[in-house]
Amino acid sequence: MATGTTCAGFLVFLADPIPLLRDFSLLGISGIIGGLLWALVFFFPQQFYFHPHKFAVHLLRIFPPTSKPTKPVIPFIIFGVIAVMIPGIFKIRGEIYSLEILSPLNERVLDHHYIEKNVGNYLPLEYTVGADEVQADKLKKWISSVFELEKVDGVLSYLNFYSFSEARKYGYISQDGNLGRITFLIPILSTTEGISLVKRIEQLAENNLGGYRPVINGYVTLYATLANELEGSFLKSVALAFMLVFLLILIYLRDLRLFLAAILPNVIPIVFIIGLMGWLRISLNMVTVPIGCLLLCVIVDDSVHFLFWYKQTGDLGKTYLEAGPGIFLTSVILIVGFSVFILASSPPIRYFGILGITALLTALIGDLVLLPIILKTMESRRFRV
Repeated sequence: MATGTTCAGFLVFLADPIPLLRDFSLLGISGIIGGLLWALVFFFPQQFYFHPHKFAVHLLRIFPPTSKPTKPVIPFIIFGVIAVMIPGIFKIRGEIYSLEILSPLNERVLDHHYIEKNVGNYLPLEYTVGADEVQADKLKKWISSVFELEKVDGVLSYLNFYSFSEARKYGYISQDGNLGRITFLIPILSTTEGISLVKRIEQLAENNLGGYRPVINGYVTLYATLANELEGSFLKSVALAFMLVFLLILIYLRDLRLFLAAILPNVIPIVFIIGLMGWLRISLNMVTVPIGCLLLCVIVDDSVHFLFWYKQTGDLGKTYLEAGPGIFLTSVILIVGFSVFILASSPPIRYFGILGITALLTALIGDLVLLPIILKTMESRRFRV
């Protein structure tokens, strides 16, 4: 079951239009299935009985199974925090910024800053114009106004309205004799900064060129398109992961009442970290896009263990004894694993580690506090499905 739910988190990217995410999906699924096969080789058909140590039992006193649903303090706090996080979900945006992915001390990053400081901006922002569609004096006025912008350090105009034949000798004209090229030199910008600069240039074109609009090309529009695809991939992957995971839970438990009890403790951690990303302005990029569905498929395993034993025993105290120590220790092990990412020099990888730890802690509270309260509420109200 754990293998199935975790594979579901990777499976959602298998049909994604972004090749890197498809590769991520294939490698993830291969690794998980490989781990299952090795486990069968080493352990099957042996059985190992786990007897919780005393320290684990003592730790579970932090989450007493006798919590009564009539005391609304804990649910009130949990839902209060989630209410604050929900608006943050709508603030999350896809963002591509090349320099953010690398360490600030990377040799190439240092070279880039050295060139920008001592030579100037060198990244091309390309525009093409139709030679027969705009007057030369208006075009020059537009180029001059763009050149005055703070982020523009240079202009290369491969367009000569008076003698295209002369320009062609130097290779400064496209294969289309009526199509000219203008290149502005700008710094490496994030998607948001790049789009903002493009809008300012478009406004200057509207002011100086009348109804004519130069056609933008190059990395700014490419990054903007990629950022939009990342946002789409994120939304589709999270939605599909929820459907696949909860379908597997329903099939495995074969109990609609327990299935309904499992929803909130697993939805809340994902809503929490996505909302946190929005409030902290942690953007969606190639590192953070898989985090929602991937963490869902990791944290749901503990809920399945808890609900399985509750279905077997029908008693929360016995369920804690059987499933509680394993849930707690598994969460600790995963938190230690994710903490390694905090040491990374790349900010997106550090964010991945911080968000992973946050989700695991939230899920631990959900499984050992909120889930028992939900089950007790169902018992007290004789909830039957």
